Amino acid sequence: MSEDFVLVDDLKASSSPGNDTPEPWKVLVVDDDQEMHAVTQLVLSNFRYQQRPLQFLNAHSAEQAYQILSEHDDIAVALVDVVMENDHAGLDLISQIRNELNNHDIRLILRTGQPGLAPAHQVIRDYDVSDYKNKTELNSVSLDTLMCASLRAYQELLELKQQRCQLQAMISSATTLPDDNDHRLLAKRLLDDMLSQSDTRKLSALVVTEFRHHVTVLASSGKLSYLEQAHSAAELPSRVQEQILGCKDCCSHYTDNQSAVFHLCYPDQPDIYFYLESERPVKESTWQGLAMLVDGATLKLQQRHLEQKVAKGQLEMIKLLNNSLIHAIESPNSEQRELRTLAEKVVSILGLSESEQQRFVEVAWIARLSSIGIPESLFSQCQIDPAQWQKLASHCDLPDELTQPTNQQRLSLALSIANQHHESWDGQGQPMGLQGEEIHLFARLSALISALHPALEHKPSELKQALESQAGARLDPQLVAKLLPSLDTLTVS
Repeated sequence: MSEDFVLVDDLKASSSPGNDTPEPWKVLVVDDDQEMHAVTQLVLSNFRYQQRPLQFLNAHSAEQAYQILSEHDDIAVALVDVVMENDHAGLDLISQIRNELNNHDIRLILRTGQPGLAPAHQVIRDYDVSDYKNKTELNSVSLDTLMCASLRAYQELLELKQQRCQLQAMISSATTLPDDNDHRLLAKRLLDDMLSQSDTRKLSALVVTEFRHHVTVLASSGKLSYLEQAHSAAELPSRVQEQILGCKDCCSHYTDNQSAVFHLCYPDQPDIYFYLESERPVKESTWQGLAMLVDGATLKLQQRHLEQKVAKGQLEMIKLLNNSLIHAIESPNSEQRELRTLAEKVVSILGLSESEQQRFVEVAWIARLSSIGIPESLFSQCQIDPAQWQKLASHCDLPDELTQPTNQQRLSLALSIANQHHESWDGQGQPMGLQGEEIHLFARLSALISALHPALEHKPSELKQALESQAGARLDPQLVAKLLPSLDTLTVS
């Protein structure tokens, strides 16, 4: 067992987060007849559903019921009389519950002693109610059955709502995780997401990370808030220590019926542990949803960590290429000088603009990376556009010379040539099988220069024949056609 946490007696909290008394289902009885209140409570006094009893709230008018419903958003079932202040008071209350209070979870059951005033076949279609009963029909058996069915429907609605909230929380946490390595901000944001759901708001929470024997509390809530300033494992309640140790030893989440520990694996950083507890039993589906939320955050952090590692490797490659470009411009070797001269003549014949000519001439030699000792495969399938420059800057500190737009554009063009130099006009090249004008213009020009350079010592007729044989296959046929009339001018001094 790890020595990072030391078990001690806890003097500030009991050994159990709560008691075993099940939380009751809230049932609202709305009726202007006091006898109906008494009979309903008597008949259902021993009722249990999933081992949970009923807690009755009583209203003797629609107005009073509206007030109670405004104050309690967790009422499961309401038994509503139709005729109270007037012949349609109950129906008006139903509309207010659904439309004004926007409560679509509560199961509403209409009861009436005067069914002729509000025909059942019309009411059940026009109002969002679960059932409509004549008071004379509700004996002990039917009322028991009706309550079971209503509570089951209410519970299923809450579970669907919970699943939707969990999905929204997962999506939210994936997009709102802090971009830096701020442990405290990460813990607070993720804990807010975990406690934002209706069935988790009453949970107490403690979020810690450890540095050997030192413990840092990153966030807390509820009855565990007093531990906000804890600095040692010995200051934590024994039950918290035990469960975090168990979670740490098995490198997975831990849950029981009233508490849980969720393990957030943070790449290259100390792991974070979310301890949550409730005074009442918590459904397994609730814990599962929170586990999915933490797992989603872990995956996001791991992805970001991998992106940072890739970005650092990419930056080193770009710095190497940039140094090579600068050296080739300032101190070119003989082959680079020949390629530069040939490139200047070719782009002039082809009629490129002055800015295009200048940009291409600076990077034309890049297809011959092996001539300066850099493996061509190092830059294979690597391109970088403005958006990628921005993403690279978000992961790494760019040197000053790589923040300048002109240098970024030159490097992007060089990488396009390095990446697409072996593509063919007919789509049979490598590595991506690009075809025609899908290939960057500078890469097509580079392929043309590479075909010309070793063949310049041949007779013009032989050079023409060699280019024509590759036109439409390896080379861009339009570029070849423009170049052919001027082949006799392409001598490299």
